[in-house]
Amino acid sequence: MSQIVIELQKEALNPLTRVSDLLRKALVVARKLDLKEFEGWILQELNGYQGAAKDVPSYRLLNGNVRVWNPYHGWQPFRFSDAKFNETVSKAYLPQPIVEVETMAQQAKKESIVVTLEPRIEEIITKSMDIPLEPGLMLSKSQLYGVVETVRNVILEWSLRLEKQGILGEGMTFSEKEKNAASAVNFNIQNMYHSQIQADTQHSAQTMTIQNLDLEEVKEVIQKLKQNIDQFGLDHARRSELLADVHTIEPQLSSSNPKKSIISEGLLSIRNILEGAVGSMIATGLLTQINSMVPR
Repeated sequence: MSQIVIELQKEALNPLTRVSDLLRKALVVARKLDLKEFEGWILQELNGYQGAAKDVPSYRLLNGNVRVWNPYHGWQPFRFSDAKFNETVSKAYLPQPIVEVETMAQQAKKESIVVTLEPRIEEIITKSMDIPLEPGLMLSKSQLYGVVETVRNVILEWSLRLEKQGILGEGMTFSEKEKNAASAVNFNIQNMYHSQIQADTQHSAQTMTIQNLDLEEVKEVIQKLKQNIDQFGLDHARRSELLADVHTIEPQLSSSNPKKSIISEGLLSIRNILEGAVGSMIATGLLTQINSMVPR
């Protein structure tokens, strides 16, 4: 009789297998083994990420080039004079179901494709133009395939680790021994930020460190916050809270041994405060920049 976990591995290795189909088979395995966290990730990949951008994993954050649609000349380049802000608005999350990402990549007639921007970024770009034109973000087709292949690789790695624990399944059925073995394995997806997966014994632990935090970029963000704080429209309490976070981060930036965990927590707090600064283009740009630096 066939073993479903081995089948999953074979199909993951077959480039002709659609990743959406692969996810459905992985869903059967995860649900029968009662692996709820992995099942939750699979369902989000199948149905799309319905929540805020913070819920979308980092492998779905793509860098592109902002374009605006000119009815006479097609998609034309668009840039802000502020290079750093231009960089931050040139990023987009893809929350669509994986089948839509697959289809977009397959149906793209050229090597690039234009996708919609976040509504608030779109509004900023539109308002900055004398004649409002439809904005979009141009991505390469290979980036879309990169998202699809990352999901394929996650499933392959997961199935290999199941096999390592002796969990194979006969047909569509798992023994009680296999179910017990699965319950003792910690499959920690961590929302796939930094593509981090753990499949170890129940005594294992996993932490997510921010090794690549760019301290020079953090300094730039802090400087912009201090220069523009009066433009954010914050009440006294939120303004004081923002300044407290800034004063917590600054000593770390000047330290010979900065604690990145403290900087990261401070940035997360600042992000929460800036999310209430409605209508500020600078706050929106800083939010986008912070989102690219630290995970939720």
